[in-house]
Amino acid sequence: MRSDIVQLRQVDDAVGYLMEVVPRGVQESTPWARDSSWENHSFTPECREAIKVIWQLRRQFTTSQDNGDWQEYTSARNRKGKAIHFGL
Repeated sequence: MRSDIVQLRQVDDAVGYLMEVVPRGVQESTPWARDSSWENHSFTPECREAIKVIWQLRRQFTTSQDNGDWQEYTSARNRKGKAIHFGL
């Protein structure tokens, strides 16, 4: 019975060790993303969020064809343009 407990502890220790080592090895072996010639470094999270909002409002207008949705979309589109202009 004592040898079973020792073996269980050894298995638990080995599993714990693997749980620490494997993620570290994956992180060290995976290369960082390289810069792209198309990448815009001044593109802020605010710009990205404004574009998401535009996509959602455009889809909403496309399905409803409501004049109020169109006005909301166009005003958000104009705000997006300003956000991108000031972000760059």
